This record gives sequence, C-alpha cells and structure tokens, in this order.
Amino acid sequence: SRLMSDDVARKAVDLLFRESFGERSLSLVFFGGEPLLNPGVIECAAGYAGRLAESRGVEISFHMTTNGTLLDLDAVAMLREFGVSILVSVDGHAEYHDAHRPFPDGRGSYEAIAENLRALPEDARPGARATVTEDSVALSDLVEHLTGMGFGVVHLSPVSGGTMTDGFAQRLAGEYEDLARSELAAIRSGRSPAAGCFIEPVLSLEMGRQRLSPCGAGARYVSVDHDGRLFLCHRFAGDARRAVGDVDAGLDRRAVGALLHSFAERSSACRDCWAHGLCGGPCMHDVDCEDEEFSGPSSARCSVTRRVLELSMWLYASLPGRSRERLSRAARSLIRPE
Repeated sequence: SRLMSDDVARKAVDLLFRESFGERSLSLVFFGGEPLLNPGVIECAAGYAGRLAESRGVEISFHMTTNGTLLDLDAVAMLREFGVSILVSVDGHAEYHDAHRPFPDGRGSYEAIAENLRALPEDARPGARATVTEDSVALSDLVEHLTGMGFGVVHLSPVSGGTMTDGFAQRLAGEYEDLARSELAAIRSGRSPAAGCFIEPVLSLEMGRQRLSPCGAGARYVSVDHDGRLFLCHRFAGDARRAVGDVDAGLDRRAVGALLHSFAERSSACRDCWAHGLCGGPCMHDVDCEDEEFSGPSSARCSVTRRVLELSMWLYASLPGRSRERLSRAARSLIRPE
C-alpha cells in the first residue's frame, strides 16, 4: 500500500516539533497524491499535533490541497473540526479540466468537484489552485469561472516541469495585466480580492519582508512521503537525489545544506535582479527541470514573475485607503505556509 500509516504520521509530527527549535507557530500541510484517500491519517496527525501543541503552548495550523472529488460533507466536517484550510486543484471550465484531470477510468472529474462545492455551507468555501498551461483560457476568464463555481481566492500556477517558452511568457504577462485591472475595479467596488497571485507580494511589501530564498524548502519545511522518507519539498518527493533523511533517523542537515548550496549556485545570477528580495529566486524544482542550464533573470519564467510583482505594487498603490486595508487583511488571512 502507498498510504501513510498512523505510525509514520505521528513520527512526522514528532519530527516537526523536534526540529522547530522553539518556534511558537507551526504548520502541518496534507498533500498527495490525494490526501482524502486516507482521511484516518489526517485525523490521527491533526489530533496528535493539536494535543502536542496545546501541551507545549505552541500554535499550530493545518492546511490541505485536494483534488476535490472526495470533498463531501463528511470530509468537510472532519476537516473543520481541526480547522484545516482547504485548497482545491481545479483547472477551469469542465472541458479543459476534464482533459487534464480525468478519473482512472477516463471520466472527467469536474462535475464531481462542482457537486461537492454546491453542497458546502457558505462559510466553508475553499480556495482554488489552477495550473495554467498554453491552452488555458485567459486568466481573467479563469478566475471569473472559478469564483463563479463558489471558490474563494484563486491561486494561479503556470505549469512547471520544463522550460517556459517566450510566447507563453508574453501571453501570461499581458493576461496578468488584464487580471490586475479587473481586480482593481472589483476591490474598489467593494468585492473581496479573488486573485491570489497579487496577495503575497502585498503582504511582503507591507511587512518589509525580504526573501532570501524562493521558498522554505529544507530550511522551514520538508516533505514526508508515505513511507516516512524526507525530501526537500513535495515536488521532489520520490526523487532519491533530493532525499534528506527519514522520520526514524531524522533530518540529514548535511544533505539539506548541500542541496540548498547547489541550487543557490545554479541561480546565483538572480542576486543582481531588482526583484530578488521579493521572489527569493526561482523555484528549485523549476531550475531542476529546465531543459537547458538555468539562464537566470533573463529566463521567460522570471520575466513573468517580475511582471506579477510590478502589477502587485501597482494594484496596491492604486487602491484607496479602505480598499487597501481590505487587501491587506485578505493577504494576512490567506497566505499559506511555504
């Protein structure tokens, strides 16, 4: 079986508390595969972590990314018991989504997600995470469709795993600009922010937070696979080259250090880019998957990242005071752990 056992889950929680070195706020993220195929281990891990946190005076939050097909009322009731925030992977309109995310028997999964969403109470609306590819609809249309389905904030993620073409990057840059203008008009009219891509940069700007790395992989979090092996992040799970220990032996800090140093060297050209303090450099997995040697700030993917940051600053500066406060509140409540 490729399902995580309760024993591995408890050991993973023990590792989290042991390696947190006095942090007063911790997060546990349930990822897959599909985590709702194994709801018992979610209950086990969340219950155990909650008891440990209470006994040690530590705050802990729980998060889950799911494909949404098993997100029925029973599952939602269990997740709400532990305060688990939910993000659903859904890629847009039915025809497009079903082509990318069918069930094993070939049936589309869109209607199962939509049906589950329609049954949820208003205060249980999850966020959406949409993978954007070259055949996706325009970003503004995508966000409008997903919010119309009943999702809250929509997080857009350009497809990774290979080199982004210049043509796709140019298209995305223009569509992000259209989306920012739509967001500005919507927020000014009193609606809540809907596009998650502009939210984290807002919080970073307000807090004066400088990012020294693209994410917390290996430094603020690791990923645990079903049999207890540790990896630099969830994208590297199963890749033996990126293994950094296991829940029994613990975290291999030498392996972590070597991997982080290697990725820092491969993206060293980014340090001279004006956006480096806001983005922290390219995703390590994206660098690993480049068809050729990573080209630094001149890469197509980096040009899109910079455009999103520019538009985030423009959006924030263009809002009147009260609307700006609403965007800031949304940023503080919706940022997921890295």
